[in-house]
Amino acid sequence: MADLPTPGIPSLQLLLIQPDRALGASLSLALDEIGHTVTMVDRISAGTLGWVDDFIDLVILDLDEVGPEVKFFLRCLPRPVVVCTRRTDPSFAEELRPLHVSSVLLKPFKMQVLYAAVARGARLGTLR
Repeated sequence: MADLPTPGIPSLQLLLIQPDRALGASLSLALDEIGHTVTMVDRISAGTLGWVDDFIDLVILDLDEVGPEVKFFLRCLPRPVVVCTRRTDPSFAEELRPLHVSSVLLKPFKMQVLYAAVARGARLGTLR
């Protein structure tokens, strides 16, 4: 197992919400190699919030549109969120700011950027 890229960040339980299974598998493998445990789902569902509270330290969310279901999920989520997106308009990031989003990463990004965003979110901890 490789050392974590940021000293002092423990192994985390991550939830990766990624509709592209191949990309999700690649991201999961990279995060697993630095000591994290990744659970991947392809979309937000009504049942996701219940087990996030008990088992997940941080959420990584692939997101290009912020609809009502996403806003509800993010508002209720007790954990920091790293959003990965193709959206470059500043209004998108502004819309996410009050919704527990600790980082917004513009795709494509280098894995070191994701590692740093996960470390930043881990330092925030539980948001309740």
